[in-house]
Amino acid sequence: MAYQARRSSVLTEDIELINKDNDVEKVLHIEFNADRMAREFNTARNGIIRAQKEVNEGKTADAYTAFGNAAIEMFKVVFGEENTLAILEFYENNYVEMVSELMPFITDVAAPAVQQAVDAKKQQLANNYKFSRKERRRLGLW
Repeated sequence: MAYQARRSSVLTEDIELINKDNDVEKVLHIEFNADRMAREFNTARNGIIRAQKEVNEGKTADAYTAFGNAAIEMFKVVFGEENTLAILEFYENNYVEMVSELMPFITDVAAPAVQQAVDAKKQQLANNYKFSRKERRRLGLW
């Protein structure tokens, strides 16, 4: 039996940007590798959480700008640089509408894919190495 080494899968989705006349103005082809983007995704998600706290607490005068910048970073991680620019152009820099329309894709499609990839890597590590019960618990495998 030969040793098998696998490449991680790439998730492919299409997002249709529909204008005010209910016509498809642009179709974005999204391809992302959840394994590769897990660290960047979690960093961007933490940035959004921090920005949301600032908005709720009213800590800074430009809290909404910080939240918008954090959302843009998340979009760059999930959609890529080119698609993010196309999204910004389509929504004419209306961050509130953009976030309310596209965050469900991130929370319903991208986040579960990243979490599944992280869990699979943890399981692969556990299978490759003989971890003690304490180490398995620390990794969240028990």
